[in-house]
Amino acid sequence: MEKLDEEKRLLDDRIMPIEQKLGQGSKQEISFKMVKRVMNHFEDCYKNSITDEQRKQLLHLLINKITIANDRKIESIQIQMNNEVVRHFTK
Repeated sequence: MEKLDEEKRLLDDRIMPIEQKLGQGSKQEISFKMVKRVMNHFEDCYKNSITDEQRKQLLHLLINKITIANDRKIESIQIQMNNEVVRHFTK
């Protein structure tokens, strides 16, 4: 199991730079106002969600990647701001 975990980590390390290169060509600058607007609407939607499953889906829509340190604490959270996210939270 340890060997598989190590192999997975190595593959993830190889994939990350490739994913970053692929994403660089299509990235647009997003204004602070747009991020603030989306996050405010996200908070409203999250609070008004009825079920845990709906809350989970909202988080999956917004969060792209979570990095966890060796001490099992969250190191960083990367959000995604694509057209689908903006449309969903700015209706």
